[in-house]
Amino acid sequence: MEVGYYVADALNAAFSLIVSCKLSFPGHPELGFGVVSEQSEVYVSGPGRDMLDQGTIDDIMESQFTEVKRRVELYRGGRSLPDRSRRTVILVDDGNAMGVTLVPVIGLCHKNGASKVIIAVPVSSKDYDIHLSRADAIEVLRQPEDFQSVGLAYHHFGKFTDDQLLKLLNQ
Repeated sequence: MEVGYYVADALNAAFSLIVSCKLSFPGHPELGFGVVSEQSEVYVSGPGRDMLDQGTIDDIMESQFTEVKRRVELYRGGRSLPDRSRRTVILVDDGNAMGVTLVPVIGLCHKNGASKVIIAVPVSSKDYDIHLSRADAIEVLRQPEDFQSVGLAYHHFGKFTDDQLLKLLNQ
C-alpha cells in the first residue's frame, strides 16, 4: 500500500485500495499458493493444487475471504471499489516474487471494465506466474539475477498494521 500511495502521488493519480489476501501454505505464512480478493476473485497456483487437498484449500480460502471482508469494512467503510470502467488501472505491489498475489486482481479490474491494466513493481524475480500476462503491461525497475526475496530490496520491510494503513489512507 505504501508503494502504491507514493506512485499515485508522483503521478497525481487517484489512489484506491483493492483488498486481497494471500493463501499461504499451512505453517509457512510467507509462502503463498494463491490469493482471494474482493468480488470473490480467486487464484490457486498449480503447486497449491498439487500439494494440498481441496478441503484444506477451501478452509484457507474461507478464512481469507473473512479477512478480505473485514479489511473492506475497516479500510473503505464497506464501500464498493471506485468505478474503473474505461480507465487505465496501475496495480502497484511492493515487489513480485512469484506474482501470485496480483493474478485475481487483474481479473477483477478487467471484469469491472478497466480499459488497460498495468502492473508496476520496484523489484521482481525473472521467473513469475505466467498468468500475470493477463495484464496489458508489466513495469519493473529491478530484476536482480540473484533475486531471493522482495524484502531484501528494502532497508525497512514488513507488514503494515491496520493503524498504519488507515493513517496512510487518510492522508
